[in-house]
Amino acid sequence: MNPLVTGSLHAAGLRTIADVLEFVRSPQYPSFRYRLQMRDTLTALAQATKGNSTDWLMFWNLTGENFCQLAADLPELRRLSAKARQHPVDRTTFGNAGAMLQQAGYDKLGKLADALHTGIPEVRGIGPGKIQEFFARLVSFVDRIDTAGEVIPDENSAGNLLTASTMDLRFPASVNRLSTGILHLGTKSKWLREAGLLTVGQIADAWPIRQGDLHGLGPSTLRSLEERLATLMSATSEAGEVDWDSYCHSCGIPLVPSIVHATTGAEFLNTLAAALTEIADHLPDNVYAEILRSRLSKPPGEQKTLEEIAQSTIPAITRERVRQKEKRLLRQLAGGLMWDSYSGLGIHFRSSFSHWWRIAAAEFRDTEDIGFDEFVSTLAEAWKVDVPTLTGQLPIILAIVTGEPQMPVGFRSAIRIDPALYGVLRIEVRDLSLSRLRVGKYVRQLEEQGISTLGDLISMFRSGAISDSESVATRSAKAQLDILAGCLDTTGAVIWSSYRAALGLEVLPATITTSADQFVQELPSVTERFLQHSSISGRAAEIFRLRTSQPANQRLTLEKTSEALQTHGPSVKREETLLLQHLNDVIVGKEYAYSPVWLDESWLSYWAEAAAIFSASEGDFQAFERDLLSRWELTHADRAIVTLWAVFSGYPNGRPSSRRKIAVASENVPQPVGRIRLRGFRRVH
Repeated sequence: MNPLVTGSLHAAGLRTIADVLEFVRSPQYPSFRYRLQMRDTLTALAQATKGNSTDWLMFWNLTGENFCQLAADLPELRRLSAKARQHPVDRTTFGNAGAMLQQAGYDKLGKLADALHTGIPEVRGIGPGKIQEFFARLVSFVDRIDTAGEVIPDENSAGNLLTASTMDLRFPASVNRLSTGILHLGTKSKWLREAGLLTVGQIADAWPIRQGDLHGLGPSTLRSLEERLATLMSATSEAGEVDWDSYCHSCGIPLVPSIVHATTGAEFLNTLAAALTEIADHLPDNVYAEILRSRLSKPPGEQKTLEEIAQSTIPAITRERVRQKEKRLLRQLAGGLMWDSYSGLGIHFRSSFSHWWRIAAAEFRDTEDIGFDEFVSTLAEAWKVDVPTLTGQLPIILAIVTGEPQMPVGFRSAIRIDPALYGVLRIEVRDLSLSRLRVGKYVRQLEEQGISTLGDLISMFRSGAISDSESVATRSAKAQLDILAGCLDTTGAVIWSSYRAALGLEVLPATITTSADQFVQELPSVTERFLQHSSISGRAAEIFRLRTSQPANQRLTLEKTSEALQTHGPSVKREETLLLQHLNDVIVGKEYAYSPVWLDESWLSYWAEAAAIFSASEGDFQAFERDLLSRWELTHADRAIVTLWAVFSGYPNGRPSSRRKIAVASENVPQPVGRIRLRGFRRVH
C-alpha cells in the first residue's frame, strides 16, 4: 500500500496482516480514512492466496503496484540451468529495458538473475517507465521457466503474431463507439490514435494486429491490448451493457467513485467532495493524490502551496515539479471524465459520475471563453441546480474545465461571495442604496466606480469587475456583504434587526418613540449622544450642547464657545458646519454608511415629518415653528425646533446655508470582466 496508508496503520500499532484483519472487524474500521484502499488491497490478497501460499506476482498485478528499483528474488531465477543462464538478454526478451541492460553488460540471463538478487544500480536509459516494462516482461518470462530450470520457447515469437489474431472481436454498436481510452494502455494509446484507431469498433475492424503493423506497439503492448479486449468482451452483455465493475476488477484498475449513483445534479454536487477524496486515495501517484486532496479540491485561501506539497513529499521534490504534475493531473482528469482518455491516470471513472461532466462538456462545447456569471448560470441550468449549491464546488470544477489550478482574480472574488447572495433577492433589496451598508467613507469611492446600489455591488463582484483584494473600499464592502448574507430571510428580504445585531451597533434612542412630545423632549440628548459616537471631531458634541441646540437668546457666541472649549472661534464655526452637514447627511439624506449607531425607525419618522414642514416653510423660521407646533399639537419645543432648523438649513439662527453638494460620478465607467478559457471541454489530441 502507499506510504500514507502504511504510515497510518503503523501509527495505530498495526504492523502485520493479522493485525489488519483484526482491525477490519473492529468498530474503528468504518471511520478509517484509507479503508477503501485497504479493502481493495485485502481483496487482491485473498484472490492471490491459495491455502497457505500467496502468489505475490499475482497480488502485485492485481493491485497495480509499480516497481521503482531493478531488484528481484524469484525462485524461478534461482533454479536456472546452465543452458538457461546463457539465454540472451536483449530487446526481444525484455523490450527496450532489455536493450539497455544488454549495453550495460547484463547480456546473459544468468548475469541478470545474479544482479537482480542483490539489486542493479542505476542503468543509463532505464527510467521509471522502462522499469515497469521490464518487470511486466520479467513476470511473463519466468512463467516460461519449467521445474528443471529450462526456458520454454515463446510460441508467439515465431511469427510475431499474437494469439488474439484468432479472436472473434464482434461487439455491440454501443461498445464499438467507446473510446480506445477505456482500454487503459497508458501512453501507448497515442499510437492507436495516430493510426486512426479512435474507438473500440475501429480496433475490432482492424484486427488482427501484428507486431510491426502499428508504430510504437511492441509485443507487450499488443498482449495487453488483447487481454483488455477479451476482458471487455466478457464483461459485455448481449444487450450491449458493459459491467464496468467486472471489467475494472479483471483489469486491476480501481473503479471510482465506488458508491456514487447521483440521479440529479444536486445529488452529484452533494457527493462531489467525498468522491474526490476517494479518487485521491486511489491515484497511484502520491503527489497527484496530495495535489487533488489538499489543493485542487480546496477553496482559495485554504489551498496548500506548491512549495508545501513539494516539501511534504518523500523524498522532497521541487516546486516546479509539483506544478508540472498538477498541470498533467488536470489534463488527465478532464480527459478521463469527459472523453474516456485516461492516459496514465491509473483509475476508471464510474459512468454515473462522469455523466455530469459530459453534460457540461456538451453545453460548453462551442464556447471559447466565458464570464463568471454566464458560466455559473449556464452550468446551473445544465445540471438543474440552484446557483448557491453550485458555487460551493466551483474551485475543482473550474480547475478541470480550464486546466488552470488557480482561478483568475475576478473569479476568486466572485466565488468568495456568500452563496445566499446568488439566490433570489427582492427587487427592493437589490435597489437599496449602498449607503444602507456600514461602509463608512468608502461609499464615495465605490460610487465613483459606478456602484450605487446593493445590486450593483453584488453584480460587480460576481462579474469579476472588482475584487476584495483590489482596495480597502472593496474589502470593506465585501465584509458588509458577508454580514448581510446571514441576515436574509427565506424570501430574500433583509432582516435589519439581525444586521444591526451582527454589527453590534447601539440603538438610538434606546426606546421606541411613540409621540411627538417624547420626540421633542429627547431630541437634544439623543442627537448629542449620536455626535459623541461620531468621529467628526472631539468637540462636536460639546459645540452642539453649548451652542447649536440652544435658542437664539440663550446661545453662546462663537467667541464665548471657543473660550469655554479653549480653542478659536473659526475652529468652532468650521466644526459646527461639519457636524450639521454630518447630521443632515445621515438623518435626512439617509446616508447610514457614515452612522456610528443604529437610528430607530420611529424616531426617524418624526424627522421626516419635520423635513416636509421645513420644505414648505421656504426658509421662514417663524412659519416652520408655527406649522410644526400645530402639526404635533405642542405649545412649545424650543431646543427641538432650533436643532431641527439648524440641521435642515445647515446653520443656526435660521440663516440659509450654502450646503456643500457631494458630487457623485454619473458616467458609466467601463469595467473589465474576468473570463476563463474552457480548455477542459476540448480534446487536446
